[in-house]
Amino acid sequence: MAHQGRRRSGRGGPGKRVPGDLAPDFEGTGDRGARKGQTGDPGRLLARIGPAAPAMAQAFAGFLFAPPPALPPAAPVAPAVAAAPGPSLPPPRSGPGVPPAAAPGASQREPASRPTGDAPAPSGQPSAHGARALDVARQEIGVAEDPPKSNRGARVEEYQRGSAGQPWCAHFVSWCVARAGQSPFGHLASVAALRDWARGRGKYLPASGSAPLAGDIFTMSRHDQSGREVGGHTGFVAAFDARTQRIRTVEGNAGDRVAERSYALSALDGFIRL
Repeated sequence: MAHQGRRRSGRGGPGKRVPGDLAPDFEGTGDRGARKGQTGDPGRLLARIGPAAPAMAQAFAGFLFAPPPALPPAAPVAPAVAAAPGPSLPPPRSGPGVPPAAAPGASQREPASRPTGDAPAPSGQPSAHGARALDVARQEIGVAEDPPKSNRGARVEEYQRGSAGQPWCAHFVSWCVARAGQSPFGHLASVAALRDWARGRGKYLPASGSAPLAGDIFTMSRHDQSGREVGGHTGFVAAFDARTQRIRTVEGNAGDRVAERSYALSALDGFIRL
């Protein structure tokens, strides 16, 4: 007997039949159950799908439970490179004669040096020893030869230390320096010897371009008519007038006595600064 198809309701109109092998079999009564979302027997549905059912089920399950796609590997991170060590600095020196390190922010300027005691005075500063020797020389002003023009006399021969009868200006300078303290050069009897001693120790200042100071020892040369040096003279600078370029002195054997004199700076050779 021929299989009777079911009636299909809807827009297709009443009475229209759908072949039974194509009509889905939902649970419930008629098409109303399907419209309400009632489900049928899955086994019967798979049986109708036929041999393709296992493959479809496997594909569907693979879609639901497939693992997420693998992410591309991350780019390797370069290892940190340690900075090269800088050159090591030597530790600060310490010990006698080395000043302590200055505190942060402290001024690094060195204090100005000052002559102490009988230390040699730098250029531009008066000599303490020279100033004392000038004071000794001033106390001798008025001492004269006896008899005149003899290079002799009780006090004069004391300056000369056994060289009686000889020119005594250099003897006088040596005597005053020794009386003012320990003499750095002993007892010298000539202008040339004083000059050579000072030049060998960096204590000689040429007159040209120099400003003499009180306590300096001046030197001057004497020449004959041919220009040959035949002697010299020496004494102490008492004052210098920069405006007139003249010095005042205290010196021995000046007119046969210890006296004050004045000279133009250009008449001198130079100065010894003790």
